[in-house]
Amino acid sequence: MKKVVNGAIAATGLTASYILYQDSQSAQAMTAAEHGLHAPGFGWSHNGMFDTFDHASIRRGFHVYREVCAACHSLDRVAWRTLVGVSHTNSEVREMCEEFEYDDEPDDEGNPRKRPG
Repeated sequence: MKKVVNGAIAATGLTASYILYQDSQSAQAMTAAEHGLHAPGFGWSHNGMFDTFDHASIRRGFHVYREVCAACHSLDRVAWRTLVGVSHTNSEVREMCEEFEYDDEPDDEGNPRKRPG
């Protein structure tokens, strides 16, 4: 009787091992790229060689930023010159710069001075 029980346990163990082995051999690809799926390509209006961005939309986006987002998020690391020709003209950017004051070299007494943008 003991040999029959041990044989049944061994057979069950071998069967389970075989099933796990077969499952590991038939595993399917798990990433979208391996399945042949790719990111969709959109026909954006600025994708062509001679096409450009919608400057009016960029200007509206900058206006929304100044009215809403600038309260919490700054553009300190973005140069004013990057706006010229994209959303604003040179004179408009100069007017916006003049609204701000920047640190300048200290005076003769070592006190920091401010200068207009």
